[in-house]
Amino acid sequence: MLDKAIDTRMQRRLQQISSLPPEERHQILQLVDAFIERGQLKRRATQGERTNERLGERAAARA
Repeated sequence: MLDKAIDTRMQRRLQQISSLPPEERHQILQLVDAFIERGQLKRRATQGERTNERLGERAAARA
């Protein structure tokens, strides 16, 4: 049920953004893109850390 409320709020905000002047929409989209990219980089870094930990554990087990 919570997801539905979040989706509704998000949709309402997106509609408000779409009614803004083009310059403001562009700025908002740049900001959103920056947050998305940051999240993707964080996930990749976390996955890389986990991979490195596993590789270290395997190397230690072999030694």
